[in-house]
Amino acid sequence: MKNRLIDVLGPHSGHPVYTALRQVMLHLAREIDFEYVSLVGLKRHCLFNFRTNAAYYTPFKPERNNIYLTNTNLSCLESWKLLAQNMPMVIVDEYFERGSRIDTLAKLFFRPFRGIPFVSLTKRTHRFHVSMGIGSILIPPAKKKIQGAKKRSYVLYLGRLVDSKNPMLFLELARQFRNEKFVMIGKGQLAEKVAAIAGELGNVKLIQFVE
Repeated sequence: MKNRLIDVLGPHSGHPVYTALRQVMLHLAREIDFEYVSLVGLKRHCLFNFRTNAAYYTPFKPERNNIYLTNTNLSCLESWKLLAQNMPMVIVDEYFERGSRIDTLAKLFFRPFRGIPFVSLTKRTHRFHVSMGIGSILIPPAKKKIQGAKKRSYVLYLGRLVDSKNPMLFLELARQFRNEKFVMIGKGQLAEKVAAIAGELGNVKLIQFVE
């Protein structure tokens, strides 16, 4: 039977962080010739809630020849079961250091897991783990790149119409790109000259006063 990397993080939430993490782990499994298995059907059984955090357990039967990808030991009971049975695992964590007594308590809970590799989802979490001697791998949240508009309505100049701002360069661009629309907003000693050239070009609108 082929060795497996088993994801017991729980149901897919659609969160981009976990989506990206699962993709990383899928590629990792292929590199080490493991079969990647995501047990998304596992149900979380909540033990208790504390503010925005919860402790829960997710029942499954560990097997020795697998590596388990599990949530932080601060909330997931299964990580302690895996530790007690000396099962190979990787822990995913996003703990935020608070600079308070809670951190001291958290360190006590993390201490038994110093020999376990952690995947940290933020730089802050990564630094906290490293400070305790935990082997931490940083996988920061994947963010979708903000795409600019594929089509623009116009090219904008906003500033004083004076020599130091070189509005004539903007007008020269308008002359070179006649299919684009240009808007200039500003006033100054070159306003009259700019207005004359803008009128000549036809693709430049000059606004000297904004109400």
